[in-house]
Amino acid sequence: MSDNTTDPNDFAVTFVQHAKGRANDEATRKLKEVVEAVKQTGGTGKITIELTIKPVPNIEGTFSVADKITHTAPKEPRKSMWFATKDGGLTREQPGLYGPIAANTMPAPDGKSAGAGHD
Repeated sequence: MSDNTTDPNDFAVTFVQHAKGRANDEATRKLKEVVEAVKQTGGTGKITIELTIKPVPNIEGTFSVADKITHTAPKEPRKSMWFATKDGGLTREQPGLYGPIAANTMPAPDGKSAGAGHD
């Protein structure tokens, strides 16, 4: 790594000065987005900085620089668990796990049926 941060040949110096710093600002924002998404999901993210350099016609030694900054942030998958019904549908309740549940069959904190002793 170069200690000279004003070297005109240094990539970082060139990139910060390119487009009055707007490309650097955009890359910084996208970096923060990707890092936050990686923290939340545990996935992998990516930032790509592409510079296209072309000679300017009829002006010797002059170049046009264009940037393209893209990012891919991992996304939290939207999933939920469902159970198949006998007729091929989906339900949130696991069939046969508890049987039909009613207020008087729910277990009470003491382990007895909530309906115990109530006739």
